[in-house]
Amino acid sequence: MNQQFDVVLVQPPFHGAYNFWKSECLGMGYLASSLESHGYSVKIIDAFLYDMSIEETMAEILRFQPRLLLGFSMLSYELYRSGQEILLRLKTAGMNNVHVTFGSWFPSFWYETIIDEGVSVDSIILAEGEHSICALTDYISKGNWHGSECFMNLRNYKKVLIVEQKNTITCVDELPYPRRDNLSMVFEKYHFATVYSSRGCAYSRCTFCSVPSFYKGGLLHRLRSSANVIGEVCEIIKTGVDFIFFTDEDFLGNSEEGYYRAMKIFEGIANHDFNIHYAFNCTVKGVNKELFSKLAKLGLSAVYIGIESNINRSLKRFGKGISETDILMATGVLRDLGIKLVPGWIMFERDTTLEEVEGSIDFLKNLNAYHVNYLKSLYVMRGTLIERLYGGDLYRTYYYSKYYFKDPRVDLLVRILMNDYLPEVMPYTNEIYPIWYRLLAGFGTDEQQCLFENINSTMRELSLGFTEDTINRIRKNSLEGLAEELGWQVRQWSSIGSEIKKLSVMVRKNVK
Repeated sequence: MNQQFDVVLVQPPFHGAYNFWKSECLGMGYLASSLESHGYSVKIIDAFLYDMSIEETMAEILRFQPRLLLGFSMLSYELYRSGQEILLRLKTAGMNNVHVTFGSWFPSFWYETIIDEGVSVDSIILAEGEHSICALTDYISKGNWHGSECFMNLRNYKKVLIVEQKNTITCVDELPYPRRDNLSMVFEKYHFATVYSSRGCAYSRCTFCSVPSFYKGGLLHRLRSSANVIGEVCEIIKTGVDFIFFTDEDFLGNSEEGYYRAMKIFEGIANHDFNIHYAFNCTVKGVNKELFSKLAKLGLSAVYIGIESNINRSLKRFGKGISETDILMATGVLRDLGIKLVPGWIMFERDTTLEEVEGSIDFLKNLNAYHVNYLKSLYVMRGTLIERLYGGDLYRTYYYSKYYFKDPRVDLLVRILMNDYLPEVMPYTNEIYPIWYRLLAGFGTDEQQCLFENINSTMRELSLGFTEDTINRIRKNSLEGLAEELGWQVRQWSSIGSEIKKLSVMVRKNVK
């Protein structure tokens, strides 16, 4: 039976060769709870999370018949393309009487190009959307913007309404907790839940990062109060969740206030007699031995740190404000405390040399971190400082800014890795993502943790070893034997895939 809602929010599907861990779309959760606080009924369709097809997503939208607004949340280009296809088919099927809006990261930076393509969208919401989508829905329902003019910027681009709040939301405590329609499914399949305890980044100087441009017009870093976060986490834990990933861009910030808040959150949850494990994102400078020692005792199991490089020239280019010495000190603290490290890493950028790649490989071999793929090139995002720094070296496709590597040998290396190597070997890692967070948290038996360690170590050795071997061939101006080496690598990665499947079965039995 069809059921009509005032608003239907959709995260479109994504289909590609590589899998990865998935979580609830907290963005849509916050939009839904904000709309409900304004009296609107909301249905969330997360086609990305459920691996739905375009046809299945369309059927769900038609089933729930949005009365006022159909909103698409598009984090990436791939989600935009599938959403665009869905919208085109809906229009062809006769759904022309509902207002359609796009939002999230990708449309916020590429809205002009999206509109130039001729997509049949009525509006695009830029940046933070809670206040904007409520104002937009009020306008659709009542026909005026009464009460919204004080905090909204409204303009038209080629007859499409552009909706943007004038300033970021200052007091994020005032937002209702996000709707969590898919929490039970995510925890059952991926064994963790996500929480945003802040917005923005206190550092906000990384040249490749679009966060400062997205959260413009207000404080760089807005922290929820410890009490507000504790209340949400306790509600989540009561559903059976035992691992929380704080997915803030920067959980700690760069001040004593952030450190104090972190302790208050962890201690406050512990005072409710919950046995819970955690991970969060932070910077190298955020690693403090005294603080992390206390947090580890309260359940901190892993941290994600955007290290990006160990090469001082690259660190300066990326605006990291750190040196290799700082990285070694921070990672040493984590190692001593038994906290797992998952590093963000950019192996290649425009000026990378073969010698720098070799230096990074040596560094990564000794880092003992948890990472599936280190072989990544700098992605030039819209509205970033690196986009301006690269300037005339960039060439534009419709939705991408690309560059050639100045050293043609590095360009050849990257092409081999990205076009020949990774597409062949990375699909074998797909099975690890449903168990990644449970093992990262330290759950499971000693045997399972040992297998997890061995799998991570083998993946690192294979990928870095292949890169070293390819560099040696490039230096000799001969790729003779590379095809045979790649064939051997594929067989080794296939064995890893079998080990991952074995481990996955063990973990699931242990969970049940």
